[in-house]
This record gives sequence, structure tokens and C-alpha cells, in this order.
Amino acid sequence: MTPLPVHLRRDGVLWAVNRVLFHPRGFALAKGVRGGLYLHGDGTSPLSFGMVDMEDEKLAAFEALLDRARPDGG
Repeated sequence: MTPLPVHLRRDGVLWAVNRVLFHPRGFALAKGVRGGLYLHGDGTSPLSFGMVDMEDEKLAAFEALLDRARPDGG
């Protein structure tokens, strides 16, 4: 299988990783303007995405990425 290019923000990957792994633990992973990843937060209380109205859009983008990677295209 050929590797599939992934865009962390556009494909919802950064959202998914934060939503499931970092935010519940009081942290957030962020992509810097010039590249690089940065960890924010201190772990003292859970964080929220802050844009609840975008949750469905981010999840759909993430699911679309996974569909593109499946042999049958979804």
C-alpha cells in the first residue's frame, strides 16, 4: 500500500488526538505556525476544544481520511 499523505488539521487528526488523548488529561497538542508540535496545558484540569459546533466537521474529516486509507475506499 502506498503511504497516504495526511494534513494534521484539514484531515481532523490533530482534533482527534487532542479530543481523545490530550484534552481529557488537561493538555493540548498544537501545531506551530512554522511547523513543529507544541504541548500546552499543565494537566490540572480537562480542556475542551472550545468549538463544539465544529465537532461534527472534524470527526467527518477524520473518518474521511480513514476511508481513503481503506482498500475499498470506505
